Amino acid sequence: MTYRVLAAAMAFLALAALTACGAEEFEDGDGTDLSIWFAPLDSNCSATAGTSYSEVKIRIRDNNLGKTVKEKTFKGEPPYSLKVPEGTDLEITCLGYTGGATPTMYARGRHFIVSKDKTTDLDLKAQTFSGFTCVEAPSSAPNILFPAVTNLPGGRVLVTGGFTKVKDTQGRYEIFAPSQVAYIYDPTDGSMRQANNLMNRGRGAHAAVYIPQTQQVLLVGGAETLYWDQGGEGFPLYFEKSKAGTVGKTYELFDTVTETFVPRADMVDAGEAENEADLLFLSIPRVFPVAVVNNLGTVLVTGGGLWPSAAGTFEQDAKYQQVELYVPRIIGETESEGFVPNKGVAMMALRTGHTAVHLETQNKQSVYLFWGGNIHSDQPVAEIYTASSKQLVGDLGNFTQISFTDGDSYNKKRPFFHTMTPLASRRFLLAGGVNNSKGELKVPSVNDAFLVSVDSNNVISTEKVEGLGTGRYLHTAASWDGKNVVLMGGFTSVTQGEQTLFADMATADVKVFNLSSKSLTGPDADDTMIPRAGAGAVVLPNDCIFLAGGVDAPALGLEATGNPPPLLTEVYCPRTICPEGLWGSVCYLDE
Repeated sequence: MTYRVLAAAMAFLALAALTACGAEEFEDGDGTDLSIWFAPLDSNCSATAGTSYSEVKIRIRDNNLGKTVKEKTFKGEPPYSLKVPEGTDLEITCLGYTGGATPTMYARGRHFIVSKDKTTDLDLKAQTFSGFTCVEAPSSAPNILFPAVTNLPGGRVLVTGGFTKVKDTQGRYEIFAPSQVAYIYDPTDGSMRQANNLMNRGRGAHAAVYIPQTQQVLLVGGAETLYWDQGGEGFPLYFEKSKAGTVGKTYELFDTVTETFVPRADMVDAGEAENEADLLFLSIPRVFPVAVVNNLGTVLVTGGGLWPSAAGTFEQDAKYQQVELYVPRIIGETESEGFVPNKGVAMMALRTGHTAVHLETQNKQSVYLFWGGNIHSDQPVAEIYTASSKQLVGDLGNFTQISFTDGDSYNKKRPFFHTMTPLASRRFLLAGGVNNSKGELKVPSVNDAFLVSVDSNNVISTEKVEGLGTGRYLHTAASWDGKNVVLMGGFTSVTQGEQTLFADMATADVKVFNLSSKSLTGPDADDTMIPRAGAGAVVLPNDCIFLAGGVDAPALGLEATGNPPPLLTEVYCPRTICPEGLWGSVCYLDE
């Protein structure tokens, strides 16, 4: 299905969605007839199939008017029929009950358009409320480690790459065979399908970003092989440049309209030889690179070198401090696409295993905050990148140093493989990761959670956040409203005698951060997660979180003996998207 067809289908569903979640009947009897089938996913892996409702509460808000226009409670099973007003930006929330006082199923949709005097039907898929819903992937899909998961137009999600196999070799695990198959999750019907063709190259530990100007996804960097040391004393994950393959020097494009990967005209078979048509400009392998999209549609790519590990030291090649700029082909503005020459622009620190978050848009140009991933005390832990207005002709922009408030000691830390989640008012939740100490990465700590604030002069202050509970890295984090953040899983540590070592096992721990309380707490007891690390996660239009891939342990979660475990895909709808105090008003304050 192409995106144009999908968009038409979603517009149709939008009309219907609005119906189901309606409220009180209009006094004048005016409105549009809507019928909603509010049902759980019907899949072999989901325990919610066939759920029977005792009650369903529905609320519809008109975001143009800023108020609720309909609220209604239904008894029994779907479909639910009601009248709603016409509108062009309607938001619908539904809560399903199965006999108790706590809702068990949830659905939300936004930006629906409803036309007057037109009857519409909708199949609105319900998700487990305050819990995880399994998404049925194609039966041939193996589980993957370190995929890239990217939001697409229309609510779709693209899952690309990730490693599929593991073998035990001489005190280390070899993680290899990156997938060349990509998958698309469609929340309108809960399905997951393969893209219409294969990726040009299988890759894992890569970056992928959506470019609105061209409606394409840029995939960049990655590796063909990683290693996991079994000793536990040094940071276990690493790669070797001589064995990582050439994919880390390459990029490719996915067309979101046709749902196909753009073939390279002179593409050679994967792994044979380097190919100028898909190479980065600097031609260095970038593993776990960080890519950000600028306002004009260009993409800045940073990092991707060696990090301190049980097998080696921090990256020594100064090329990794230089950045790369991808310029897309935009009709009327650029004649071709590709990575352009770097005219000496470099970061203020050589970084790898770092993060980047959007700080603001200034004079129509993107401004990003880069954090961590370096070991040198004479280089800043963080810096700010400001894009140039001349990106389309190869001007990469510039980096500037930030300062910390007096007495803030965080600038002495150097975290790797942490998460940095944007919150309201130039604030961010910095969570987890492993910190550098004298050129070595130390086991993750329960003390590594901070609220980061950036003032208008770009001066940073940090505030310790309590409640992390479990130190973690290579975990996932997501926020749907800029006020709440969910931290999920990650690799952690284990204590053996008097030693604390890196653990091979992932944690199942879930923590929720609230900006008002500035603390991390455990979710509801029903929010039981499968232990996993190295997964990809994005927020869906209904505020739930889609997760793909990840493993409970490097030796257990991938194919090792010829029987690949199935692709692990789930949707998590945490209770905090609809707190208990708002159940009676269907997740909104009374208006």
